Amino acid sequence: MTVTLIVPWPTIFGIPAVDDELVECARRFGITVLTDTRVGRIDIDSRTLHLDQGTTPSRLPYDLLHFVHRHQPPAWLTAGGAGRPGGRSRPPVVRPMTAPWTRTSPA
Repeated sequence: MTVTLIVPWPTIFGIPAVDDELVECARRFGITVLTDTRVGRIDIDSRTLHLDQGTTPSRLPYDLLHFVHRHQPPAWLTAGGAGRPGGRSRPPVVRPMTAPWTRTSPA
């Protein structure tokens, strides 16, 4: 069995210390990591991913596909600048009394 992790960025996570750990973990589990790679098209009839790796298109056959769409943070988080390009590197701490979905009573 072959497991392949495809990420569109130059590294798995973007933080060197975390990337080092994730690369080592992937290696230990026998996971192939393709960085700077995007899925251009999924051909479900032939069970093939058409990959965009810079100027080199390639194909990757699959038997089981777990495809996760790009994550979009909720609006209340991005309103403060977190989760978008140029935003803060860490999201703000959200305390229960400031979260819009919770109700707190005075202590």
